[in-house]
Formats: sequence, C-alpha cells, structure tokens
Amino acid sequence: MRAYKIAFSGISSALCVVIMFMAGIFPALSIVLPMIAGLLVLITSSELSINWAFLTYISTSILSLIITFDKEAVLLFIMFFGYYPLLRFIINNIKSKQIRWILKFLVFNTAILSFFFFTTYIMKI
Repeated sequence: MRAYKIAFSGISSALCVVIMFMAGIFPALSIVLPMIAGLLVLITSSELSINWAFLTYISTSILSLIITFDKEAVLLFIMFFGYYPLLRFIINNIKSKQIRWILKFLVFNTAILSFFFFTTYIMKI
C-alpha cells in the first residue's frame, strides 16, 4: 500500500510540474494552469490523505521553481492554488458557517494581496 501512495504522489507531482511548465509555453493560461495543478493536489488529498497531498504540493512547488519559465504562475500556485485545496478540508470541519466564511475570506485575501505585492514590488513584474 505504501508503494501505491508513493507512486500516486510521484505521478501527481510529475503531472503538476508538466502543467506548470505549460504555463511558460502558453502565457494566456498562466492563471488557469496553476488552478488545474491545484485540482491534481485536491485529487491526491481525496485519494490518499492530506499528508500525502501536502508532500505533493511541496515537491511540485520546489520542482516548478527550478524547472519552469513562468515564475508568476509558479508563485500563484505556491501562494494560493497549491495549498488551498488542503486547507479547505480543514476549514470545512469547523461547525460554524460564519467562521468558515470568515476564514476562507481571510485566507483568500491574504494570499492574493501577498501575491500581488510580492510580484509587483519585489519581483518587479
């Protein structure tokens, strides 16, 4: 069973890296392709567990930073689309609907604003 989890996580990471690499080839899809890679992380978390999906997210993030051309798409994956599917499972376990909405709102706005300021002022994109 452990070999299955390692193989599934490795294949999912490889597919995510290929999708992130395609963001450099098709610049018009630089927002859509990190979302698709995040969807693969979501599939990994539902098929295996959140721990294995987190490892997939970490390995995809590191490999994408090294291999891919479009660093803006990689940062979008790292800062929001990669970890949010994992965080969503944890947030949805909270019983209060208002607290769930507030947490989702805070996570989204913090991630997107930090992405904007990082790419604008630090990377000068």
